[in-house]
Amino acid sequence: MLWVEKYRPKKLEDVVISKKLLDDILKWAREWDSHRKPLLLAGPPGTGKTSLALALASSLGWGTVELNASDQRSWPVISRIVGEGVFNETLSDEGEFLSSLEGKRKVIILDEVDNLHKKEDAGGEGALLKIIRKKPLQPMILIANDLFALSRDLRNHCKVVNFRRVDYRSIVKVLQRICKLEGIRAEKDALVLIAKNSAGDLRAAINDLQAAAEGKKKLTVEDVATTIRTQQTDIFKVIQKVFKSFDPEVYSMAMLLDETPDNIIWWVSENLPLEYEGDDLLKASLV
Repeated sequence: MLWVEKYRPKKLEDVVISKKLLDDILKWAREWDSHRKPLLLAGPPGTGKTSLALALASSLGWGTVELNASDQRSWPVISRIVGEGVFNETLSDEGEFLSSLEGKRKVIILDEVDNLHKKEDAGGEGALLKIIRKKPLQPMILIANDLFALSRDLRNHCKVVNFRRVDYRSIVKVLQRICKLEGIRAEKDALVLIAKNSAGDLRAAINDLQAAAEGKKKLTVEDVATTIRTQQTDIFKVIQKVFKSFDPEVYSMAMLLDETPDNIIWWVSENLPLEYEGDDLLKASLV
């Protein structure tokens, strides 16, 4: 089992987030009936957005309906569940709508809303806006990595909470707790190395810890350094194919990397000047 799921925070107090942000989110939840404005959690990958949404629902006794906005195949389901939520109080575990007398409230969590199509169709941002403008009775939490990939209109119809990259010292504390629970004696410098290498992505840090600690009861700086070198070698191999070939398998290889899309894009952009120059660099930058 992946440790990011095994140790996903179950309680709000376990989510790595500032007290001010948490107070704002709790206020939004408690006053839902008075405003019925979706909560929009925005920020880089691995900063706790989904964990916060799930822990919030758990703390309030709300059930959850999790949907991914980037998958067009899920839009018929999204349209039904979110759309019908305008006129219904709650949902059964089977996704059927109930009156407020028949069941508890459930929050609709819509992930990757920044990947919505910018057009007025069944799977577009316009369709979501139509639903939001009707002030749905069901609480809604939207999650996005890139806030400004969303239209101003959509942003203005939501309560926006911006998540920042997690401080490495906070990441180290989470890693120490996981090591204790897993019975692993880890050098603090090894955990600091993982935390700093993650660039504020807590999910990536936990994945790196699991990879470095696999089959071990003691974790050293050298263990971590070896894992990081292996990961960098893997991504360099993919980037070389991106730059130097038209191999149709490159996309599939990139998806198998233990890297977020943002990190892969960063690696490519950082290495472009090392692979191209002059007009070739300009052309590559425009792709």
